[in-house]
Amino acid sequence: MNEFQAKLKKEIKKVIPEIQSVRRYLHQNPEIGLHEFKTASSIKNFLFELGYKPKKPLLGTDVIVELKGKQESFICLRADIDALPIVEETGKSYASKNKGFAHSCGHDGHTAILLGTAKVLKRLEIIPEYSIRFIFQPGEEILAAGKDLVAKGCCSQAIATYALHGWPGLKTGIISCKSGPIFAAGALFKIEMIGTGCHGAMPEIGNNPILGVSELILGLEQLHQKHQAKDKSVISVCKIHAGNSSNVIPNSGIIEGTVRYLNENSAPEIENDIRNLIGEIGAKRNLQFKINYDSPYSLPTNNSCIEAERVKAIAKENLGSDSFVEAPSCSMANEDFAFYLDQTPGAMMRLGLGESHAGLHSPHFDFNDAALESGMLLFCSLALDPHTSSRTKGIKIKS
Repeated sequence: MNEFQAKLKKEIKKVIPEIQSVRRYLHQNPEIGLHEFKTASSIKNFLFELGYKPKKPLLGTDVIVELKGKQESFICLRADIDALPIVEETGKSYASKNKGFAHSCGHDGHTAILLGTAKVLKRLEIIPEYSIRFIFQPGEEILAAGKDLVAKGCCSQAIATYALHGWPGLKTGIISCKSGPIFAAGALFKIEMIGTGCHGAMPEIGNNPILGVSELILGLEQLHQKHQAKDKSVISVCKIHAGNSSNVIPNSGIIEGTVRYLNENSAPEIENDIRNLIGEIGAKRNLQFKINYDSPYSLPTNNSCIEAERVKAIAKENLGSDSFVEAPSCSMANEDFAFYLDQTPGAMMRLGLGESHAGLHSPHFDFNDAALESGMLLFCSLALDPHTSSRTKGIKIKS
């Protein structure tokens, strides 16, 4: 370990207690996509105190600041700040105070890590070769607001862009990455089947849409099996609603779900199969139907080979030789970080939260604070990267 690495690790350890407190405050005050007003305000206040000057928001609740380097082009670090519409069941003392919303995907941890990184790099008083841009992005869940943020230029002139995601099932603090796709592309669907409501005791005078919805659910499962066998694509029904009474046949029934795929060429075929299935069932049962099929996560999250290898090398050198494992496969989860990587070289990393940790999007999920240090050390090391000739030619530490 050289002098700079030792100093970096020492500074990170100093701020860990504060960053843990920040993380728990964020966890206790979750807000969903593009409504992260208090979250954005707390992020800005933290950064203001460090001497950063947030740029004018591009989407309303995004927060972007820069640490100036010797060159105008920059390395971009991104964290997502939004929560999910989930009722938390962790029982923690800092559990969500906003009933019905929770940080069940770990974005509170991602945000805290990036805030900690911004603080440590300020405390070191470094002058990096390239500027470092910190992006606190709203609306990653469902909305894929990263696409809009990228379109508005949040990472223009970036020579590399990085993000991390807390990962249950991976040993705490371990970094995992791979070149190529690490998250899938995907779509969301909402289907309404419309019949004729009537008294539950006289079904013959109406046309029960629940029967059509039931057949549709079974048909979608068959389509899932077909496409899963073909190229690992996923079709999942995740929400059902029909009727409000046990003795009233409703006018309509609604199902919602998601599609995931690794090959962009699979997207049209899957959508066509779903639309054809709906049409067939509607015609057979004399039901009208409405479908909303949207593809906000239209790209898989593809890590560039060079940057994935850089993550591996830097993790091993700065976190320890046993700190990195190759990601075994691509997750079928979606990530709008895909749109950043479509514009710049970069990588999405997984950060281990524990081998028996509660799963993502579970009401029992809580980010593991023991992983904060590894996340911050990785982000700091990637931002500075003094060992790569294509990057920083040398880091100056002010006396």
